[in-house]
Amino acid sequence: MNPSAALGTRVGEIERALQECPPAADIFGGDTEIPFGQDNLWRMGLSFSQALYTGGRVSAQTASASAARRAASLGVNTTRAQVELDVATAYFDAALSDRLVTIAEATLEQAEATLEQVDLAWKVGNQSEFEVLRARVARDSQRPTVIRQSSQREIAYLRLKQLLDLPLNQPLELDVDLDTVSGPPAQRFASALAEREAQLTDVERTAVQQAATQVTASDASLRAARAERMPTFSLTSAYQPVAYQGVPSFGDFRTNWDIGVAVSVPVLTGGRLRAGEATARADLAENRARLQQARELATLDTRSTYEDYRAAQATWEASAGTVEQAGRAYEIAELRYNEGLSTQLELSDARLQLEQARANRAQAARDLQVSRTRLALLPDLPLNEMGAAGAAASQQQQRPEVPQTQAETPVPTGATQGTGAAAAGGQTGPGGIR
Repeated sequence: MNPSAALGTRVGEIERALQECPPAADIFGGDTEIPFGQDNLWRMGLSFSQALYTGGRVSAQTASASAARRAASLGVNTTRAQVELDVATAYFDAALSDRLVTIAEATLEQAEATLEQVDLAWKVGNQSEFEVLRARVARDSQRPTVIRQSSQREIAYLRLKQLLDLPLNQPLELDVDLDTVSGPPAQRFASALAEREAQLTDVERTAVQQAATQVTASDASLRAARAERMPTFSLTSAYQPVAYQGVPSFGDFRTNWDIGVAVSVPVLTGGRLRAGEATARADLAENRARLQQARELATLDTRSTYEDYRAAQATWEASAGTVEQAGRAYEIAELRYNEGLSTQLELSDARLQLEQARANRAQAARDLQVSRTRLALLPDLPLNEMGAAGAAASQQQQRPEVPQTQAETPVPTGATQGTGAAAAGGQTGPGGIR
């Protein structure tokens, strides 16, 4: 272009140059002209980042997450075993409450039968009014026991229904016989119990595995905290279509696409990395101590559970003949009283002895069933820090009330208490009756 040419000539040359040289295209074929200052701006974005090197932080975090997941799975097994034990305990508590109600009702029937006999003897002049009053007091004193045991049975059934997620008003019938220590729960755990006794010293508690898994997770967290000090390399990419029209179509978008490599090096973190590493190290030390404690508690709890089972088994076997002896003693005491050879106090004492023997037998059966269930579920049960004695004390608060051996019938002043054949297991003379 000639600068000294006329203005019209120079404008014509510029227009001709623009027509002959169109705008250059980018590598994607789009127009490089960008109309800045438009009223509308449309932008879409897609970014991508892939870590190439993290100093072991990602792998350590993955290991920590896997260990935490396994610990949670073990926790589910522990909770499931505890629920099974709670249900079995509630089941046998309900069965025991049934048995105690039956015993209390049978004792009430015996007291009523005695009252009828004494009342009849008083009417014909063979007994005094004092004996009638004593028999009536003994009968009336037994009625609150029946009411109390029935209430305890209702509470036991409500607890069992709640654990089984059953409607509280739904009738429930138990299929268990405490006298023979049998029933579906006992059959279910019989085989597992035999294996547990043979492998007592080799029991691997789930709680110990869970504590060991927590140590693994803490160790991985410590490695991840240390890896925070290492530089990281990442592959990054950003894709952004942009349009400036009011309502753009697909062809109106212009493309921006960037690809690069990012490097991150921690230089000044204000002590954050050191604090994180110290926290992870403290957690690791705590979990290691918890693992050692879990191992010791597992040994103690395993031994305590087995000893509790042995004690329950021995108690059950020891109570085998007590009920028969107490029943025989009551028959003798009843016969002696009808023949006028003993007092009504001796008969009442024999009746209470029989009631207590039956209740003790049922209680021993319940304890044996619960200890069997606990021993069978032992590997997955949570550790009991109180030991077997603490567990027994805790379970005692939930058991149905067992009648006491002391007689509830008041003894008037001057009355003497009979002994001998009325006691459970008492000896008799050669003729069978003394």
